[in-house]
Amino acid sequence: MKIFDPAEERRQLDGDVGYRVVLDFDFEESRSVGGLASSASAYLIDAIYALLVGYDDPAQQLLKRAFDWVTPPGVRDG
Repeated sequence: MKIFDPAEERRQLDGDVGYRVVLDFDFEESRSVGGLASSASAYLIDAIYALLVGYDDPAQQLLKRAFDWVTPPGVRDG
C-alpha cells in the first residue's frame, strides 16, 4: 500500500494536471462524450486529497463541480 505523503499530494494538486486545470474542463465538451460522471468521480477524489492536505477552498470548488456535473439542472438550481 502506498503511504500518504501530504507534500507529494500538494505538489500534484498544484501541478500541470492539478485541481486548477480540472476546474477549467468544459461541461459541454465532457457531456458530449459522456464524461460527466467520470469527471465528477475524479473531482471527488481530488477533493478528498485537497481536504487531507488542508486545501479547503479548492476542495469546496471540486465538490461543487462534482455535484453540478451529476445533478440535473432543475434539481441543481432549485
